[in-house]
Amino acid sequence: VGAVARDQELVLCHGTHPLAARTIAREGFDPSFGGLSPGFWLGPSPEKAHKYAARHEASQAEGQCAVFMVMACPDITKGDSERSKDVWRLAGTHRAWAAF
Repeated sequence: VGAVARDQELVLCHGTHPLAARTIAREGFDPSFGGLSPGFWLGPSPEKAHKYAARHEASQAEGQCAVFMVMACPDITKGDSERSKDVWRLAGTHRAWAAF
């Protein structure tokens, strides 16, 4: 797993259920919550983000889910980690911005 230099910008995806999507749109990402572990997860594949989000009970109840395109600047010195090739868990909010 490679390290990303500081200030390197990546465009990644984040899939989630409708309620969380509304909160992200209003307040941004919250790293204290995480479906898999604390932090929020980003990856390069919109299809995988959609599949993950569609499995959530709230997505199934509402018949929809959300996929955000995210500009991210991961920084391993601040607790962010690359979990597998190009899949990141970010621990802080000031290094990712959802683009709608």
